[in-house]
Amino acid sequence: MGQNADNLFFDLSYRPTRSLLLGATYELFRKGGEKDIAYQYMLPSQRFLYGPLHEERSYGAHVRYQFFRDGFLDARVGYRSTSDEIRGVRNERKLEFSVGARYGLW
Repeated sequence: MGQNADNLFFDLSYRPTRSLLLGATYELFRKGGEKDIAYQYMLPSQRFLYGPLHEERSYGAHVRYQFFRDGFLDARVGYRSTSDEIRGVRNERKLEFSVGARYGLW
């Protein structure tokens, strides 16, 4: 992530039964320009998130089902919106999904 950036992440999970976990997520990532770190200590100082701004917002939902001891099925679906002043991209949108199975790993 580096300097001149912030990241906000929320995850809300609910377990209706012992073997089923449902959840929703929201994430906001912002990254400003990259100047030498020495500029941070010079007056007048740079404002936070100075320079060309890169911003990503994502929303998603996830499900985890434990079908037997140490055996899990996972599914995720998400929506990501990206804006990047360097590349000249405004509101690039993507739908992402994944499905997985695992045994013996948490």
